[in-house]
Amino acid sequence: MSDKTHPQLEETVKKPSKKIWWAISLTLIALVFTILLYYVTAWPWYLWWLLSINIAAGTIFYLDKRRAVRFPDDGAKRIPEAALLWTCLIGGTIGGFVVMLQSKHKIRDRKFLFLLTGIIIIQALIIGFLIARHFYGGEA
Repeated sequence: MSDKTHPQLEETVKKPSKKIWWAISLTLIALVFTILLYYVTAWPWYLWWLLSINIAAGTIFYLDKRRAVRFPDDGAKRIPEAALLWTCLIGGTIGGFVVMLQSKHKIRDRKFLFLLTGIIIIQALIIGFLIARHFYGGEA
């Protein structure tokens, strides 16, 4: 027996993607930015969160578009769709959507558009519920 692993086994075992760190790091940066600005200004924390996460989402969409143009055949250098959708899910929908439309990025990918539309609908329902609860005193 040799110390080398079986070649077919190496192909089937996938290592976890390091690219998801883009989404995690941008989320943490947005969180730190939100906390710092919340304590030095009078604005509510959720406004700072929305501002910072939308900037992060726009940035990650822009970087993925640049990589898509620079490396069209190499998906390994791209930012995964899960990271893009995650930044939209946690509040960066507007920033991601604006950059997506402006740079014409992911507009032909039906699966991605379906998931993004689902996120937008869920967020619209949550915002509607919160507004109704605010104006009608919790009777939503």
